[in-house]
Amino acid sequence: MSFKDIVKKKVPARLQNAPEFKTFLKLCTQKRFSNVKSCKMFLDQEIATCKAKLKSNKRTSTANTERRSCTRHMQFYSTIKKKIVPYL
Repeated sequence: MSFKDIVKKKVPARLQNAPEFKTFLKLCTQKRFSNVKSCKMFLDQEIATCKAKLKSNKRTSTANTERRSCTRHMQFYSTIKKKIVPYL
Protein backbone atom coordinates (compact mmCIF):
# COMPACT_ATOMS: atom_id res chain seq x y z
CA MET A 1 0.00 0.00 0.00
CA SER A 2 1.48 3.33 -1.03
CA PHE A 3 1.73 6.37 1.19
CA LYS A 4 -0.86 8.13 -0.96
CA ASP A 5 -3.39 5.36 -0.26
CA ILE A 6 -2.66 5.52 3.45
CA VAL A 7 -3.26 9.27 3.44
CA LYS A 8 -6.56 8.86 1.60
CA LYS A 9 -7.67 6.23 4.10
CA LYS A 10 -6.76 8.09 7.30
CA VAL A 11 -7.70 11.68 6.48
CA PRO A 12 -11.40 12.53 7.05
CA ALA A 13 -13.66 13.28 4.09
CA ARG A 14 -14.17 16.93 5.08
CA LEU A 15 -10.44 17.57 4.71
CA GLN A 16 -10.22 15.57 1.50
CA ASN A 17 -12.55 18.11 -0.09
CA ALA A 18 -10.16 20.96 0.75
CA PRO A 19 -8.18 22.36 -2.19
CA GLU A 20 -4.88 21.79 -0.37
CA PHE A 21 -5.47 18.05 -0.17
CA LYS A 22 -5.19 17.40 -3.90
CA THR A 23 -2.01 19.43 -4.06
CA PHE A 24 -0.65 17.53 -1.06
CA LEU A 25 -1.35 14.19 -2.76
CA LYS A 26 0.45 15.39 -5.86
CA LEU A 27 3.37 16.49 -3.68
CA CYS A 28 3.43 13.04 -2.01
CA THR A 29 3.65 11.40 -5.41
CA GLN A 30 6.40 13.73 -6.62
CA LYS A 31 8.56 13.49 -3.49
CA ARG A 32 7.87 9.75 -3.04
CA PHE A 33 7.27 9.82 0.69
CA SER A 34 7.51 6.37 2.19
CA ASN A 35 6.14 7.15 5.65
CA VAL A 36 4.81 9.90 7.88
CA LYS A 37 8.22 10.67 9.36
CA SER A 38 9.71 11.57 5.98
CA CYS A 39 6.69 13.74 5.21
CA LYS A 40 7.02 15.64 8.50
CA MET A 41 10.75 16.09 7.99
CA PHE A 42 10.17 17.50 4.50
CA LEU A 43 7.51 19.94 5.75
CA ASP A 44 9.72 21.11 8.64
CA GLN A 45 12.68 21.55 6.33
CA GLU A 46 10.70 23.54 3.75
CA ILE A 47 9.16 25.80 6.40
CA ALA A 48 12.60 26.48 7.88
CA THR A 49 14.01 27.21 4.42
CA CYS A 50 11.22 29.66 3.67
CA LYS A 51 11.70 31.42 7.00
CA ALA A 52 15.41 31.79 6.31
CA LYS A 53 14.71 33.19 2.83
CA LEU A 54 12.23 35.67 4.24
CA LYS A 55 14.78 36.94 6.74
CA SER A 56 17.58 37.23 4.20
CA ASN A 57 15.65 38.85 1.30
CA LYS A 58 14.71 42.13 2.90
CA ARG A 59 16.65 44.62 0.81
CA THR A 60 17.10 43.26 -2.67
CA SER A 61 15.59 44.53 -5.89
CA THR A 62 13.37 41.45 -6.35
CA ALA A 63 12.59 41.05 -2.68
CA ASN A 64 8.82 41.51 -2.87
CA THR A 65 8.35 38.93 -5.62
CA GLU A 66 10.53 36.37 -3.89
CA ARG A 67 9.03 37.04 -0.48
CA ARG A 68 5.49 36.72 -1.83
CA SER A 69 6.30 33.37 -3.43
CA CYS A 70 8.06 32.12 -0.33
CA THR A 71 5.21 33.25 1.92
CA ARG A 72 2.70 31.41 -0.25
CA HIS A 73 4.73 28.20 -0.04
CA MET A 74 5.25 28.53 3.71
CA GLN A 75 1.54 29.09 4.24
CA PHE A 76 0.72 25.97 2.21
CA TYR A 77 3.22 23.81 4.11
CA SER A 78 2.07 25.03 7.51
CA THR A 79 -1.59 24.47 6.57
CA ILE A 80 -0.77 20.89 5.59
CA LYS A 81 1.15 20.40 8.80
CA LYS A 82 -1.71 21.72 10.94
CA LYS A 83 -4.69 20.17 9.15
CA ILE A 84 -3.63 16.89 7.52
CA VAL A 85 -0.52 15.56 9.25
CA PRO A 86 -2.15 15.09 12.69
CA TYR A 87 -4.46 12.46 11.17
CA LEU A 88 -1.56 10.40 9.84
